Amino acid sequence: MKLTILGTGKMGEALARGMLAAGVLETADLILCDVLADRVYELAADLGVAATTEPRDAVAEASLTVLAVKPKDLADLCRQIAPSLPQRSTVLSIAAGITVRQLADALQRDDLVLARAMPNTPCLVGAGAIGLSGNEIPESTRLMLHRVLSSVGMVEEVPEALLD
Repeated sequence: MKLTILGTGKMGEALARGMLAAGVLETADLILCDVLADRVYELAADLGVAATTEPRDAVAEASLTVLAVKPKDLADLCRQIAPSLPQRSTVLSIAAGITVRQLADALQRDDLVLARAMPNTPCLVGAGAIGLSGNEIPESTRLMLHRVLSSVGMVEEVPEALLD
């Protein structure tokens, strides 16, 4: 599985560290991307993974793309990456308050699996509680999302209306 994390703030970093520590991913399968070049390259060097400041390049081979950016930046980012996302790949948003419907509207792609998760700050130390929701998530994708997210805490699927 190739995974891209767009946004290397506290949650993006926590997910990257958690997945690598749990052995969910090999370092060669993770790409970090952020507009803050110093931040993304420093974190990537620390973790031994690839990094870029170009979102389109970052998602081109990703089977899972995690959107770990501020809600105000999500729609523009989605419009940028939509043409580069592989067919039938999965996009997971952890942006607070952004619904799966809003994500779908921004991406304008009907071939993607879309999911939303709401992690909390204890994820920073691997002890989080994460709500997960999505529309028509295939079982194999559901299992992959649980595996990825459980690397930083416990995961519970909930109706999307309860995530906020």
